[in-house]
Amino acid sequence: MLSAFQTKNLFWNLKYCIQRIRRGYCDGDLWEIDSWFLSLMPDMLRQFDKTRMGYPKQIRNEYIEENRKDIGFDEFLCNHSDEIDEACNKRWSEILNKMADNFEKLSDLEFRWRKNMMVKEIN
Repeated sequence: MLSAFQTKNLFWNLKYCIQRIRRGYCDGDLWEIDSWFLSLMPDMLRQFDKTRMGYPKQIRNEYIEENRKDIGFDEFLCNHSDEIDEACNKRWSEILNKMADNFEKLSDLEFRWRKNMMVKEIN
């Protein structure tokens, strides 16, 4: 990712800082949007996991369908709500962490690919 402070021109540094404050990214980020995105997503997903409140409804529905056996939907919800919330929160956390891990793997692959391409260009 191109840092706002890698350029030697003070004007561009200031411009990039202002752009990041206003819109969350700068023109330098757009030049290497793939690297910027891959470096940003793992941290965002892990922070989201720490500060989130709840989980997607689909996870709850899947858990209930898998575990309620012959008990009615409403009866299962009333008698097992804490168990459901705990299991669903754990599952959602696993999904978010797996997504973050995969973004990190992609970032490593991209870094190795770029490094390999630079070596080929030099030779």
